[in-house]
Amino acid sequence: MAQSREQLTMDMTKSDNSIFKRPRGCYLSQAKAVALFCFCVLAAVAVGVITYYAVKCDDATEVQQSEAQGSDGKDSEGKPFTVKVKDVRLPTNIKPLYYKVDLIPYIDEAKNFTIDGKVWIDVQCLEDSDKVTIHIKNITVAEESVRIGEIQTAEEPVDSTAGNDNMKSFRIMKHGYDVPREFYNISLDASLERGKIYRIYIPFTAILDDSLGGFYRSSYNDKTTKEKR
Repeated sequence: MAQSREQLTMDMTKSDNSIFKRPRGCYLSQAKAVALFCFCVLAAVAVGVITYYAVKCDDATEVQQSEAQGSDGKDSEGKPFTVKVKDVRLPTNIKPLYYKVDLIPYIDEAKNFTIDGKVWIDVQCLEDSDKVTIHIKNITVAEESVRIGEIQTAEEPVDSTAGNDNMKSFRIMKHGYDVPREFYNISLDASLERGKIYRIYIPFTAILDDSLGGFYRSSYNDKTTKEKR
């Protein structure tokens, strides 16, 4: 049965008429909403630009500090320094093909646990370059004996007692060290040519330390003699 007009009127005038109230909250006009959106976009872009240039500037400062400070790991006043670096990957102008390493460790405190070493690295040139960069750490290079020359194929050196193996060597113009990145840079008088194979020969000395990294020394006490071995 349909309700009368009087009944409907009474129902609409009940105390619980919250369905006709405006919900609580913050309301913006369309123009203000658009303006707020544009402001947020500009703020996000500004933060991105500032972050990019801040990181770039920080990296440039680190490189300048590394170049300004000596290759011996000390600053101009002779104090040890630490430079935080991020770019520690080697250049991609050459690709290693073959390694040969000779090591003579002296397991004797009288010789300070030193190592005499030689390494032959055969590489293929991927980009013309007059510079060779490899990783080294806690190694003293015999710079006067370093050789780089062209070879036909990557294989074991014929003469393990010398570095040239009858190859025509480049003239080395400069030896450089980037200690924070653990780089050893060799500057040549001419460019390596793309597609050709070259041999790098480096004699060196190092310390056989107990840092548990790489080629290291260890010790133990003999149960019978109680001697340290």
